[in-house]
Amino acid sequence: MRNSVIISDYFDIGHAVEIKNSLLFNSYKVPYFNNVGDSILGYQVHLGAGAKHSNYRLIIGKVNVILGKERD
Repeated sequence: MRNSVIISDYFDIGHAVEIKNSLLFNSYKVPYFNNVGDSILGYQVHLGAGAKHSNYRLIIGKVNVILGKERD
């Protein structure tokens, strides 16, 4: 685990996994030899072994997050 990682309940993180600047929701599985950086993993995500996820934006501009009735 590196800087700015928010993890939730019921997770499985394997051997030689690096996670930084990421948000991981409930019941995720990140098996061995994975690199997850600057990412959001949703509910019940299961990555394959040796996957690399980081620093690639598919959309340009700000990302809006709606929490309840407020927009941030």
